[in-house]
Amino acid sequence: MPKTTLFLLVGVHLLIGMALSGFDLGGILIVLNIQAILLSWFFVGLVVLMAIRIAIRKYSRPHIVLVRTLNMERQRLFEGAIFFTLLAITMQAYMLIKVAIPSLVPYYADLYFANIDHAIFGTDPWRITHALISPAMTVWVDRFYLIPCLIVSTVMTFWVCFSKDAVFRRRAALTIALVWFLGGDWVALVLSSAGPVYVEHFYGIARFVPLHQALSPDLTAVHVQQYLLDHLGRPSPGTGISASPSMHNATYLMLVTFIYHKYGMGWRLAAATLFEALVFISSIHLGWHYASDTIMSIIVIIPIWRFAGYLAGAKIPLTKGFAFPSPSKPPSLQPQI
Repeated sequence: MPKTTLFLLVGVHLLIGMALSGFDLGGILIVLNIQAILLSWFFVGLVVLMAIRIAIRKYSRPHIVLVRTLNMERQRLFEGAIFFTLLAITMQAYMLIKVAIPSLVPYYADLYFANIDHAIFGTDPWRITHALISPAMTVWVDRFYLIPCLIVSTVMTFWVCFSKDAVFRRRAALTIALVWFLGGDWVALVLSSAGPVYVEHFYGIARFVPLHQALSPDLTAVHVQQYLLDHLGRPSPGTGISASPSMHNATYLMLVTFIYHKYGMGWRLAAATLFEALVFISSIHLGWHYASDTIMSIIVIIPIWRFAGYLAGAKIPLTKGFAFPSPSKPPSLQPQI
């Protein structure tokens, strides 16, 4: 059922996106081309890694063991490649709908979120971060919010799609697709908001002008924010303005959820939690989000994770790594899923 649900979800998501913002064949082809390149390098690296591990174990016929091991894993690898591609298409469909948000529901919720933040922190949270983080450190924050986040997101997606735990693989992939579809598009539509840096432009209110002044015009975030404003309403790579729920934070909150489910307490969970904490602070510091946007992300993720677990079925025992044939027994040709 999770696989069927995922296929239907991605198809519906894409159709709605095309209906709202137009058919973006070029964008879809670009995404698929990028995914093909990533998957190609992944499989090459995987084969090399497996060959090294087989060589270390000193099998008498390593090439036969390699072929049979790949055969054992063929179902997982095929399913993982399908999931990886479907999630990439989900991102493209998400952007198509995101672009249409202000034309469907004009931004209205920013001041509500800003006032909630003020009630929680006693001031606008960005003032706290800028009091603690120097302009020099802001440059680091700016870089952190782009490249490391992109790398972690990519690694997380590969991990989810190719996990040996089939139930976890399907549950996590479905969770990602549902969070982006329901949270990133439909909850965002209901809570139509632009983010602190855009309040002056869309509302004519100067509340966040000091935030603009605190951000150097040389920051990547400032350039991207202007790019999004210049391309408002036009489907282009990475376009669309929407603050709540924060999908940037939602991605790493999902990572925290996945790691806790797989490994429980430990250094992995601590590292993922620290990473999300830095993303949370960065998103506020650079003016992308209100603190409330992350709270909304949590509210979206929890029920979706539980629902995806229901569709994926009962939990199965945790297994790690790839299963190699025992040196003392003929390799099994049955896929271990």
